[in-house]
Amino acid sequence: MKLKYTLAGAGVLCLAATSPLWAQGGPTVGGAGNAARAGTGNQVTNPSQGIPEGAPGDDSSFNDANSDAMQQAYKDYSQKKFAVATPELQAILKKSPNTLEAHEMLASIYTIQNQFPQAIPELQAVVRLQPKRLDFRENLGKVYLQTGSTAKGAAEFQALLAQQPTNETYAVEYATALAHGDKKTEAAAAFEKAAVLAPKDSQPYFNAGMLYHDAGNDAKAVPDLKTALALGTTQKFYAYRALAEAADKAKQNSDAIEYYTQATQANPADFGAEANLGILQQNSGKKADAEASYRQALTLKDDDPKAIAGIQENLAGLLRAEGKPEQLDEAATLLTQAAVADPANISVQDNLGAIYQKQGKKDLALAAYKRALALNPNNGVANAGIAALSKP
Repeated sequence: MKLKYTLAGAGVLCLAATSPLWAQGGPTVGGAGNAARAGTGNQVTNPSQGIPEGAPGDDSSFNDANSDAMQQAYKDYSQKKFAVATPELQAILKKSPNTLEAHEMLASIYTIQNQFPQAIPELQAVVRLQPKRLDFRENLGKVYLQTGSTAKGAAEFQALLAQQPTNETYAVEYATALAHGDKKTEAAAAFEKAAVLAPKDSQPYFNAGMLYHDAGNDAKAVPDLKTALALGTTQKFYAYRALAEAADKAKQNSDAIEYYTQATQANPADFGAEANLGILQQNSGKKADAEASYRQALTLKDDDPKAIAGIQENLAGLLRAEGKPEQLDEAATLLTQAAVADPANISVQDNLGAIYQKQGKKDLALAAYKRALALNPNNGVANAGIAALSKP
C-alpha cells in the first residue's frame, strides 16, 4: 500500500504577485523605456539615461500614438477590463514587438485568468527584455510547471538561484520543480540545500525525507524525517508512517511498532497504519495488541477490499487459535465476509472449512473445502479436510 502525500509547502505553487511597469504611477508619455519602477528591489537602471536595464528605450517604432494607446490599455488593465485591454495590448505589440510594458500586462492578464500557455511567450519576452525582473522569471518557472514543462521550470528557478543563492523561496521552488519532474533524489538533495538556508523550517526536511523514502534511500530519509518531527512539522502522520515503513523494511520491529503507533495517533482514520501495526504486533507475539489493532482497522475505510479481507482473515486466525465457541463463530463470520471481498483467496476457504470442521458443521466444512479445490485442485489442506470428513 503506497503512501500518498503532498509536499509540505510546495505541492501547489502560487504565482508571485507581479505589477507591470506602469503600475507605479502610469506611463511616461513619449517612450516605453522611460518609466521608472519605484520601490522594486529587482531593478537596475542606467544612470546616464534613467532607462531600466534591458528595456526597449531605443525602439524606434514606438511613437506618441502608441503611447496614447498604451495609456488607454493601461487604464483598461487597471480597471480589470481584460477583454478590452488584451486586444489593445496585442495591437501595440504588433507595431512595437519589444514594448516591455505591453508584454508585462499581457503576462499578468493571462496568469490571472489561468491561461498559462498564452502567458508563456509574454513572460519569456519580459525575461528577455528585462532580465532583472525576478518576479516575472519566477512566474515563468511556475507557469512551466503548471503546463507540465518541469525541466524548463527547474531551469528558471535554477537561474533565479544563480542570482540570489541564499533565497530560500527560490531554493524550495527549484526543489519542487525537480520533484514534479519525478527526479526524487535530485529534488531531495535540493530540499536539503533549502533546509540549510532555513534550518528552523521543518518543511524542507520533511520534503527531503519523503522523497528519499520514495526513492528507496531510507538511510538519508530517516534523519531528515526525524529532524522535521523535531522542528514540529504539521505532517506528523506521513513522517511517522514513512519512518515505520523504513524500520519495518530494516526488520526493526520494535521501532516500526512505535512509529506506527505514533502514526495512528496522528491520524486515527488511516486503515493502512492501523492494519500494519496489527501485523507487526502479531509477528512480535503481541496477540492481544494485534487483535485490538485489527478490530480498530476494521472500523475504518479503505479503497482496497482485498486489504480489508486480509485483516479480517488475520483477526479470524487469532480468534480461531483461542478456540472458544463464540470466537469460532466470529472467526467464521469474518472469513465469510473476507470470501465475498476476495473470492479467489484459497486460504480463506481453507480456514473457513477448518473452523466449520472443528465446530462439527460437516456440510458447511465440505462446501468450503470444495470451493478451495475449485480454485486449486491440488490444494493439500482442502483435500486432507475432505478426506477426514469422509471417514465413517
